[in-house]
Amino acid sequence: MYPLKTHPIDIDREIKEMVKYMATRWENIPSPEALFKAIQSSAARDARFWFVSSDISDIIRVRRDNRETVLTHAFPELEAGLAEVYDKPRQLLTQMSRNIDTVHESGMEVGDYVDFERKAKAVYRRISTVFDVSRARPLGWDELKKSDDDGMRDYAENQQIKDERAFKGMDTQSGGGGGFTFGTSLPNVLYSDVEQNRSAPYTLISEVYSHFITIQERLNTQAFIHALTQLDLKDDVPRMVFNVKPKSAHPLVKALLFLSEKEVDAGVANQRKAFKAAVVRAVEFNKKPLAEQAAIKEKNTADFKLKMANIFASLKSTNTPAGPDPRKESCVQFLRNVSAAL
Repeated sequence: MYPLKTHPIDIDREIKEMVKYMATRWENIPSPEALFKAIQSSAARDARFWFVSSDISDIIRVRRDNRETVLTHAFPELEAGLAEVYDKPRQLLTQMSRNIDTVHESGMEVGDYVDFERKAKAVYRRISTVFDVSRARPLGWDELKKSDDDGMRDYAENQQIKDERAFKGMDTQSGGGGGFTFGTSLPNVLYSDVEQNRSAPYTLISEVYSHFITIQERLNTQAFIHALTQLDLKDDVPRMVFNVKPKSAHPLVKALLFLSEKEVDAGVANQRKAFKAAVVRAVEFNKKPLAEQAAIKEKNTADFKLKMANIFASLKSTNTPAGPDPRKESCVQFLRNVSAAL
């Protein structure tokens, strides 16, 4: 198997490798190449907006940190700290970092993802109307089913590594699952049949579907990263930037900008004027005696704590259940609109 995160992904090649591997492990799979392609198409559609949010967060964080470094080198120490607050590229990158989880959750919701089992059953019903998978089962099915041994220990000790080496497709194992080779192995399919009332044909389709869902998520992540690296935020400019309107054709980048630009634009109306005023206030503050500075900082801290305490007390007294997140709702609708236009 090849590492999913670093090895080039070719869907046609992946399907061929799956067909080749399954020919030596299963029997009675009808038109396997067409079957796997149909399942892959379902996975690509359902997971069209899925991505690995931590990978995207890392990209945004690096760009934000780099922008802060540019500003640090462009200004004296006093102004550099304030520049981070009023610089549009830095503001956007900060909001993008905060909003990435909302975009991730929205993308999952647009794919109508409630739980994997429900989605897999829907795919199974749809695929079963086109392909007669009723007789598909792993080789050795009848013999193991009659045995008192479930085969799990023997598989783990003698066969699992062999299967992983034999399959020349992508490694979709995760912390919570064994991936395609284990999922389609005889002992696991039998366990699913006996203990979980999941037939061999259903397990076949659900494991292939899961495999392609994970691959689609990685493909989306790669495309998302590429689009982000191409996004012109003027964050390499060695001066303050008060106005930037980045454009992207990538739907997830567009959704991220849709949320983040609204929040940045809802801030201070005249960033240039506000920055200059903040610098003047900081200079005047630094001219004050140290004792007066300390007293002002102490008062500001006390005011902030009181404000937060009042907010929490108000929330506790009303005891109102949290309603829907309007940011997420707007992002879901945005992605649905984008999806309809694709």
